[in-house]
Amino acid sequence: MNLSVILASASPRRAALLHQAETAGIDLAIVDTAPHSNSDAAITAQLADLVLIPCRPARFDLEAIASTVEIARLANAPTAVVINAAPRGRLAGEARAVLERQGVRVLDAVIHQRVAYSHAVIDGRSVHEYEPDGKAAAEIDALYNTITKYLVTLLRSKRP
Repeated sequence: MNLSVILASASPRRAALLHQAETAGIDLAIVDTAPHSNSDAAITAQLADLVLIPCRPARFDLEAIASTVEIARLANAPTAVVINAAPRGRLAGEARAVLERQGVRVLDAVIHQRVAYSHAVIDGRSVHEYEPDGKAAAEIDALYNTITKYLVTLLRSKRP
């Protein structure tokens, strides 16, 4: 798999850039859009094989992602939520239950609120560089594996 394109947010030329990447043999392009609904998000969702939405397990955050979920549904794009910055306790499970009752897919991997994420960002490192054997690095590995499996399943289902 060729992974070499990461596009920044808010690009009016996004469709052309993604087509150019595909023509160049890029298999995966990661696009980060602003965390609010607008035409840029709608266009990106129409082009996406997967819309991945990070969400903290809090009421305001659950409500805030509703417009993004709706944009992805209107674009008929596969969508999944990642529970992010989850504190210890039941909140991640409660947030998952709320989203699943609304018909939103929630990935099994959960990113918890850990100081390793903050420490790593302070000097521009990943958690794998900061604490390679720590819980945060294990969570990122689990998220990567979960997303990879989901993408492979999605892409196989699209093949004739």
